Amino acid sequence: MGIDILSKAYAAALPPFFERSLGLFCFLVTMLSMATVGMVVPLSAEFTRTLGMSSGQFGVALSLFSVPSALLSFVVGYLCDRIGGRRLFFGGAILAVAADLLLLQVHSAIALKGTLFLAGIGFAAIVVSSPALITANLEGARRTRGLSLWSTYAPVGVAVGLLIAAPFAGQPYWQMTIYVHGALIVLVTAVAGWAFRQRNASPFVRSTADFRAMAALVRHGALLRLAIALAIPSAISYGTSLLAPSYITAVTHVSIASAAVLVAVAKIMVALCGGIFAGWLLARRVSAWHMFAALAVLGSIGQLALFYPGSGLAISLAGLAAWLFAYAGISALCFVLLPTLFTRTGEMGAANGLVSQLVSCASFTAPILYFGDFRWTVFPLLCAIGVGIALLILPRRAGH
Repeated sequence: MGIDILSKAYAAALPPFFERSLGLFCFLVTMLSMATVGMVVPLSAEFTRTLGMSSGQFGVALSLFSVPSALLSFVVGYLCDRIGGRRLFFGGAILAVAADLLLLQVHSAIALKGTLFLAGIGFAAIVVSSPALITANLEGARRTRGLSLWSTYAPVGVAVGLLIAAPFAGQPYWQMTIYVHGALIVLVTAVAGWAFRQRNASPFVRSTADFRAMAALVRHGALLRLAIALAIPSAISYGTSLLAPSYITAVTHVSIASAAVLVAVAKIMVALCGGIFAGWLLARRVSAWHMFAALAVLGSIGQLALFYPGSGLAISLAGLAAWLFAYAGISALCFVLLPTLFTRTGEMGAANGLVSQLVSCASFTAPILYFGDFRWTVFPLLCAIGVGIALLILPRRAGH
């Protein structure tokens, strides 16, 4: 009888646990998949030395991680709607683990490129299916909080990857970085799989539409405008993240290693706070447009403080924190708006894929702009103009 009571209590407690933790599971798996980029960058010296690669060849190999998201996200989204988000989510996690195992075995530049491309396919599957799963299984404030937390995966993921690699980079046991990263993915995915299996979560209504019908999504005005409104700040954030450590080093004369660690810690703490705070406000029905406008102003001021040459280390880091907080809030806001602007549940995967693909394509322009030979004034101006355009494009309601 006691066992029966415990079983009933367990069964009753599981749905709330699942609903409270689904956003966290999706965030952790997506973030750890994204951490592959941050993990590999500090190991560039080891890979170039052991594989006989130049730094340029290593850069090309690293860029292949982003190719599947930039070229295939919409197709992956269509696949998500056809086979179900849960299968795609765990399939992507398996590919991420497989890529880590292959990273331990690479003996040529071609093998490294293929491995990072494989990791990119896994990431594309995870990043498209995660918001679809959250949208399908959560409602109301829990959905808002789940999407807000999940939306911070990019800055947090790169930063976590850098921190995972920091103790091992340049050491004889540098491969421990990959073991730790892979173990974390396995652990989080296993717990998430247990929760999904116990809850029997729905992957959402599967679509029976053919690909041509799904391709008509590009003519959905509100969805396309939302994707562009997110893509512009995402490109600015990516460029800022690439440039910030070296720029802070040049202006304040701290070491590049110290600057990289400071930027990584700031990303994790501030991005999480920004996303969670935005979700808290949106759950209380604060106007999304007014919130976007306030975050755009905060982010522009932050960029000015970051890139002004007269700023000291404290002001530069405060400016970076302000921008990271603003971008995390903007990203959370856009992903929370998505299921309210696009209500065709059976095509939610394709909708997420379209947004992800536009964001990835826009981010390709960031290195060109931010590593160009420009005066410092260009970067705050670029930010102000970019977020201003995004604010004007942002739809206020479905179909507008």
